[in-house]
Amino acid sequence: MSPVPIPDILMQLLQNIHNDLQEVKTEQKKQGQTLTDHIATEPEEWADLMRSTLGCAFPGGDADGHRRYHEETITAIEARSKFWKQMLFEVTKYGLFGVVGWLAYTVWVAFLNGPQK
Repeated sequence: MSPVPIPDILMQLLQNIHNDLQEVKTEQKKQGQTLTDHIATEPEEWADLMRSTLGCAFPGGDADGHRRYHEETITAIEARSKFWKQMLFEVTKYGLFGVVGWLAYTVWVAFLNGPQK
């Protein structure tokens, strides 16, 4: 069997399709490289954006000073809480001693007075 000749019009269409596919491949490669470059630089851009945004979020741009301020505030609150707990314990302790002492005194006085009629 001899090859069937392809009409010129079909040959031209096939050539156009081939050329279009080559252009699509070339464009895909360019877009792929652009995307690769973007992915490679995006973390740096985000980091710069985060640094600038966080810098503006704190008074004077001092994030470390802001953290230390909160740590000192928390420490002061904890110390105050500890003080009041200790104060309540001591007041309760000495109050209880007072009540027990008063009761002992009352019983002793009653004992000294003897039985009542």
